[in-house]
Formats: sequence, structure tokens, C-alpha cells
Amino acid sequence: MRTDMRWWRHRGRERDLDRELRSHLELEAEEQRDAGLSFDQARYAALRAFGNPTLVREEIREMSRWIVLDNLRQDLRYALRALGKSRGFAAVAILTLALGIGANTAIFSLLNAVELRSLPVRDPQQLVMLEWSANKKAIWPEGYSSYNGCDAGEIADAGQMRSVSAGCSFSYPVFDYFRSHAKLFSGLTALAGPAGFQMRIRGEIVRASAQFVSGEFFSVLGASAQLGRTLVAADDQPGAEPVAVLSSRSWEANFGGDPGIVGKTITLDGAPFTVVGVAAREFFGLQPDRLTDFWIPVHAGARLGEGWWHSLTAGNGWLFVVGRLSPGVLPEQARAEMNVLFRQAPGSAEVFTPQMQTSMRLAAITRGLSGLRRAFSKQLHVLMAVVGLVLLIACANIANLLLTRASVRRREMAVRMAIGCSGARLLQQLMTESLLLSALGTAAGLLLAAWVSRALASRDDHGTLIDVRLDPMVLCFTVAVACLAAVLFGLAPALAGTRGQTITALRSGTASGQRSWFGRALVAAEMALALVLLVGAGLFVRTLVNLEKLDPGFQRDHLLTFQVMQPHDVNNPEVPKPVSPGLRDRLGALPGVLSATWASEVLLIGNLEATTVQLDGRDDLGELHVNNLRVGPQFFETMGIPVLAGRSVQIQDCKPNETAVWINRSLAEKYGPKVDPLGRIILRNKVKYEVAGIVGDTKYQTLRNSINPGVYFPSRGGGIFVLRTASDPMALAQAVRGAVHDVNPNLIVDNVNSQAAQIDQQLFNEHLMAWFSTVFGLLALSMAAIGIYGVLAFSVTRRTAEIAIRMSLGAMPGEVMRLVLRDGLAPAAIGAAAGLLVAWGLTRLVVTLLFGVTALDPFTYIAAALLLLAVAMLACYFPARRATRVSPVVALRYE
Repeated sequence: MRTDMRWWRHRGRERDLDRELRSHLELEAEEQRDAGLSFDQARYAALRAFGNPTLVREEIREMSRWIVLDNLRQDLRYALRALGKSRGFAAVAILTLALGIGANTAIFSLLNAVELRSLPVRDPQQLVMLEWSANKKAIWPEGYSSYNGCDAGEIADAGQMRSVSAGCSFSYPVFDYFRSHAKLFSGLTALAGPAGFQMRIRGEIVRASAQFVSGEFFSVLGASAQLGRTLVAADDQPGAEPVAVLSSRSWEANFGGDPGIVGKTITLDGAPFTVVGVAAREFFGLQPDRLTDFWIPVHAGARLGEGWWHSLTAGNGWLFVVGRLSPGVLPEQARAEMNVLFRQAPGSAEVFTPQMQTSMRLAAITRGLSGLRRAFSKQLHVLMAVVGLVLLIACANIANLLLTRASVRRREMAVRMAIGCSGARLLQQLMTESLLLSALGTAAGLLLAAWVSRALASRDDHGTLIDVRLDPMVLCFTVAVACLAAVLFGLAPALAGTRGQTITALRSGTASGQRSWFGRALVAAEMALALVLLVGAGLFVRTLVNLEKLDPGFQRDHLLTFQVMQPHDVNNPEVPKPVSPGLRDRLGALPGVLSATWASEVLLIGNLEATTVQLDGRDDLGELHVNNLRVGPQFFETMGIPVLAGRSVQIQDCKPNETAVWINRSLAEKYGPKVDPLGRIILRNKVKYEVAGIVGDTKYQTLRNSINPGVYFPSRGGGIFVLRTASDPMALAQAVRGAVHDVNPNLIVDNVNSQAAQIDQQLFNEHLMAWFSTVFGLLALSMAAIGIYGVLAFSVTRRTAEIAIRMSLGAMPGEVMRLVLRDGLAPAAIGAAAGLLVAWGLTRLVVTLLFGVTALDPFTYIAAALLLLAVAMLACYFPARRATRVSPVVALRYE
């Protein structure tokens, strides 16, 4: 407001000055008339004596410190009028910029949400995660846990998860010792999970996730409650009343945002918990890739029965420790303190022997413990590079349009310079037009970015939270991109428009040859960048096709999978009887169901069970690490896995104490080429199993993983049911729920989905890369085609007289067409050659994202180059055809 008042006072002073100049001129003219001169003679004499009032006015105005704002106001008004007169040019330029800037903003908003945004807590830069490492493997007697994103090290034994040489987890006694003895931290807290429980809401049992935290969790993080209160230290004591804090997401989804939820009781696996508060809306915890519904105290785990959360002994490493550094404390100082405390902590010697060399590390968690960074980071960086290339092509395209427009406006620029406008002032005017175009394109691009980023984030198939709001960082990035784009596409045309020969331009109004070669250089650059994107799109599309067509070892179509859970009540010690055999018969009788079975896991959705076995007669192999799956009768027939030898799983094999097992081809080959594995003994945990059949190899965890040796153990029942259907599996979803409730109304049915849809969900990254790279590649190709068309069309217009002379001297239309096509395809060919070299250098950086195709795949390179040249030829054809229709008489008369 203060600046506006100064502006208006400045404008008032200008008006006063103008009136004063006019009065002085009138007085001077009056004196000349008193000398006997006529009115016109008196006025001319006054002007000679006083000077040109307009020039005086301009000189005084140039001395004003508000001249920049005044010039900007005038330039904006002029730019709006100029764009209004060229609506077609403005529409094309704004749309092109909207696509380029919008794409950059959309991808950056995702990158910001996954990698850059800080935790919504107080001073997140002071938070650190405690990690340990040892020179030997530490053995956790009761178990060990980690989180997706732990940087300390990888688990050595994926089957047992007990032997590790580095990790992020500690036992409760060690954490408690840290909490009471650390002096350089303002607070320490522990967390684990989330774990899945059954929650009863309005008489219906639903699945809910709860994270175990120490009582200081919210105070150490600096997170508040939007309703009620958060947990305190008194809540996390043995014998304390069990309480819980709801997440805002769960409060709204499960309880309808009930403001009276505080003080009410909820049940988790039958255990009552009192709700004491609802966390702030923006607070999701420390792991956006593992959302939670509740936060409950660590000691409240004793109320929830047996589980990894139940034991608080030194042999159970299941707690992650987060600390807040005291003000002024350096991480190295705190690390030295924790090294000493780690060796002194009670119970630490049970896992870390005195002979081990251990050390601590403090990992900054300003952005949380997100495994999303590992899952999406590389893909998002690649996409940022892709949209950056798209923006460069858009800028080159608009620069070509501006060069053409500058050629048309060349006489106008010359007139302005002839009447006294300086080159710098004219350059400012032209750059203002470019900035206005960029601002309008940015506004449209923000709308596009908001829609695209929300559409991507809505793919919440894994319980992740991706907040893609346009926060200040995203807006600053967009403004920076807009300004950079304005400079990239506006500076060269503006310089070209202010450096011409004024006399020549006034006489002819035509452009010099500089525009021609510069426009061709821009077209060549567009072609090169477009080819790089086309090659990348081809590689990513072929990767997706290879994965979708890959034979996983079973028939993925017409399979329906779902989870069946029995109600769990920690207050009822009675163990429920298995329902799998009877439920399987009921499901198998449904119309449209060909066969039914159960298993412990769904294949190809990322889950894995592993174990170690010994083969009879192959003591030289020692213990083999193998994948294992617990299955029901007719599992191989239902899944479409071929039985190569022996028999299939029968219902009697699923009874207790039965020892029949099935192995895959990879494990059978371990016996040797001359040994029949049927009837052989496999030893697991000192229990002997007999090989009853050999089946084909199948992919287990993901499509990208290699096939490992595997063992199938029959089980009495499974939580996962698999149905082979005659038609669309999802059409039976409602019938399946009804059949399960007919067997037992208390059973819970969850995660009903087709096998094919779940595999597609696991290929989300591949779909993302293939779809976006294809869209941006085709967009870049279209822009490059428009660019070459514009350059060639302008060239044909500029060479109209030359073409007319050629035709009047006997040149045939075919010769003229070849001349024009050669003129247009030359920069396209140069750009294609340069693009192949650039793609050869860049595609090797994304080799880890490919599958079944090399980064230097010849077919992809050749196909992309041919497509680019075909589109370039099509873009050149129309100007070339127009050139062949030039009438020599009309052209020469025009010239």
C-alpha cells in the first residue's frame, strides 16, 4: 500500500510538471506575439526559445526513480495490445508453455512430496535416527525388525531376520538406558510398526493399523493434537490404562470426524483403548509410506496378546529410536556420547559381545523415514529430466515463432528506432512481451499441474500418503522455471529484433538471413531432443511389454484372491478351529468357479517367505536358502502350475503330521542330472519331509526377481484363498463374500482382487515411466514438427521471388519440391544424428529401470529415428507443395 501511495504521488507530480511546462510555453508565445508576430510565428519562436516540451518532459521523466515501474506499466499495456492483435500466435505460445511448465511443475510437486518436503513437526532439522553397526553379525535371540528405508545395512538372513551386522532397531532396555542417560539430546523417543489389528466399528470388524510409540513421542517431535491431547510419559507405564491417539485420516474415514470421539472406547483385537485425542491434520507420523490409524503406548502391547510387540527383553530388537538434538549440539558430539552409552546399556552385551567393534551413526530424518524415496526417487529424477527436455523444446519452438513474428514486425521496430527509441528500451519492451507470455503460460500450466499431480497421487494402492499440494517451494520452482523459459525463448528473438539496419528495414521490411540459420539451428536442437525422448519412451514401453508378456510360470488370468480372517479376541483364549476345508468346498461350488484352494501368500505382489533346507544325499551343498509357500489341495491346478513329476497336493496331505512336500524344477536340479528327486528326503528344522512331486518354476516375489529354488509345504488352512474362474474374477466378489458369511458370519473378508490387477499394481513404476515417457515423447515430436513446419513455411515465403524465377526459367515442380524438402530435412537429419549420440550417452543412466532390453537396443534407436524423420518429412511436405504452386507472374509482381 505504501508503494502504491508513492506511485500516485509521483504521477501527481508529473501532471503538475506538465501544467507548468505548458504555462511557460504559453508565456513565451505571448511575449513573441507582443513583439508583433503572428500566432504560428510566435509559437515557433517560443519553441525555439524554450525548447521542445515533449523532449523536456521525457528528460525530466528519465531522471525519476519511478521510471522503471512506469516503463513496465507502459510495456505491459503495449504487450497486451500486441498479443490481442495476434490471438493465434498468443494461443499457440501459451498452450505450448502451459504444457512445458505444467509438466515440470507436476513432476516437481511429486518429487517435492517424496524427497524434499520436511516433516510437519517443530524444527525437523534437529531430529536424528539412531543406527548401529558392528564388525560381526549380531544375533537377536527373539527377533529383529527394520523399516523400509533404513540406510544402516541390509538384513543378512531374510528368512530368520535375526542375524545382522548393521541396523536401525534396538531393544527396549537399551532405549530406556539411552533415554535416561543421554545428556546431549533434549528428548528421545521410540516407535515401531505399524501392526495390523481388528477394530470393531458400529458392530462391524475392520482392519486397522496401530503404531507403538513411547510416551514422549509427540513431545519430542513437536506434534500437537487438533482434538483432545497427545500421549504423555504417564501413559507409557506398566499397568497404565490403555489409551490411543487417532490419526486425522482415520478419524474422518472410520468415525466420520465425530467431535465427541475423545473419551470413547475402541477395541483392538478385543482389547479396550480409550481415545484421548486426534493428531493434527498435517501429521502422519514419520513414515508416509506406512500410514497408521492409531498411536498407542509401547507398554500397551501387553494388552494385545502375543506378538513381536509383546516382549520388552534385551533379545528382541524391534524399536526404532529417534532423538532431538539439544540446541547448539553438533551431531558428532551426540554420536560420541551414544557410542559410550551403547556399550554400557544393560542387555546390550547379550547381543553385542565384548569382542565386537560397534559404532553408532546419527542419520538426519528431516524428511522422515520414507521408503518412498527408494521406491520412486530414480523414476522421478528421470521424469524431471524428461520434462526438462520438453520445456527446452517448447522454448525453442516459441523462439522460432517469435523470430517469425519479429521478421513481420521488423518495419515497426525500425520506425520506433528511427524516431529515437534506444535499443535497450526496445529490448526491454520485447522481453516484457516474453515475460507476459510466460506468465500466462504459467497460470495455465499450474492448473494442468494440479490436475496431473493429483491424478498420480490418487493411485494410493499401497497405503502411502503423497501430498502434492502446491506449497511455496513448488510455486517458487514454477516461477523460476517461468522466468528461465522467458529468457530462453525471448532473449535471442529480442536481440535479433533490435540489431537490424534501420534504413534497410524501412525500405524492405524483410528479415536478414540471420533468422534463417538461427531458426534452422533451433529446429535441429528440437529434433535432437525429441529423438532422445523417443528413444527413452521406446525403451520404457518395451520394458513394460516385456514384463506384461513375461511367463511367470502360472496362468495369471481368471484368478481371484482374497484374505479370510477369523475374529481375534485377546480376552478369549479359545483357539478358533480352521475353516479352510469347509470354506474351500463352499467356494468351489459357486457358479463360475472352476477350482479353489488356499495359500500363505499371493504370488507376485512383493511378499516372500524363505527358509533353509538340506537335501538328502547332497551334504556337500550344506544348507540351501529356498523360497517356501504353504498351500492347500489343488493349488497347482488352480494356479496353472504344471506338475512335472509325481502327484499334486491332495486334501489328506493337509492333515497334521503329514510330511509330503513339493519342490520346483530349480531345486530338483540341485540333486544332479542322474538323480530322481521323487521320494527323496528334505530336512528342515530337523524334520524330515518326503518329495511327493516336482512342479514347474514360477516367479514368486516380483516379475523382476530371478527364479530361486522353492519348496511347497501343504497346510491345514490359509488366510489367502485363490479361485480359478471361468470369466471375469471380480464379477464373483459379492458372491464370495456371501459364501464366506454363509460358512461363518463372523469371518472377515478383505483384499478381494484379481491376480492380474495386483500384478499391474506392482508394475505401477513401469506403467508410470512408459506412459509419461510416451506422452512427453509424442508431445516433443509434435512440437519439433511444428517448429520445422514454421521454419520451412517462412523460408518459402521469403524465397517466393527466387522460386518464381526458377520456375520461370523452366524448373519443374518436382525439382522445386526436392529443393524445399532438402532445405527442410537438412536440419532434421543433423538433429537426428546429434540425438542418437546424446541418447547413446544418456540411456545408459537408466539401465536399472529396464527389463529384457538393453540401453543401446538397436531396434529402438532405428525405430525412433525413422519415426522422427517420417514426421519431419510430413511437416516439410505441405510448405514444399505450396512452393510448387507459386505462380511466377504473381510472385514477380509481388516482389
